[in-house]
Amino acid sequence: MIGVQGLGYTLHLNFFGVSDVDICINRVYNRVLQGGHFVRPDIVKMRYEAGLKLLKYYKDIPNRLILTDNTTESTNCTELSLGTILYKSEVLPEWVTFILSEVSTMPGEFYNIDAVREKYRQMKGNKESESEEIIEP
Repeated sequence: MIGVQGLGYTLHLNFFGVSDVDICINRVYNRVLQGGHFVRPDIVKMRYEAGLKLLKYYKDIPNRLILTDNTTESTNCTELSLGTILYKSEVLPEWVTFILSEVSTMPGEFYNIDAVREKYRQMKGNKESESEEIIEP
């Protein structure tokens, strides 16, 4: 056991995902129209991909992991305990199938949380030279 579990805590993770990154980009756009903060589409895309790849890599760690599809309405798709599937709906979105598939033995750049943080810092640094113009989807 690692981290907090090694200290006797139980780790529960509820992950809400959507079937396409464009849904996330559109939700950011709509949030901005309502007075919320802007996030550049390239950063949204990087976070979307990184989140799925990190979850796939670390899916065996939580004592309880619930994957919920939030593409249209919230639907619990799968529940795992330490990587063992306890519940799986009959029809799964592609992103859930990706999470449940075997982990690559050679993790890519997004499998390491420190690499994700560094990439985000670099992307955020480029923000200084770019405007925060809202690009309509």
